Amino acid sequence: MRLINFNTLTQSTWFNGRLGYDGTDDKEEIFIFINYGIDYIISNIFLEGSLFDNPSPFIVSAQTWVLRRSFGIMHSRDISSFAFEVNNSSREVENGSRHGYARIAYSLRF
Repeated sequence: MRLINFNTLTQSTWFNGRLGYDGTDDKEEIFIFINYGIDYIISNIFLEGSLFDNPSPFIVSAQTWVLRRSFGIMHSRDISSFAFEVNNSSREVENGSRHGYARIAYSLRF
């Protein structure tokens, strides 16, 4: 959901498209987002080792399907942008645990 006056997607803080500030663009943007996704893993060489005949010293079985969820808010005005995001994903290995982390970002343009 995008609120208030917002820029085109190519100039939006959603894609980190606002790299500089020339004094003419003072639109305020607020994004509230919820994201769900699913990844199909063909091969994870970091967990399962090489695809070729090179033996790896550490090998574990990776999950084929990984679920991703995230939500957050982004705000941009004049020369600054702020983002807060919480991410969670399902297990990547059979006996592993779920992964969860948060991201906070502040950008200042000049």
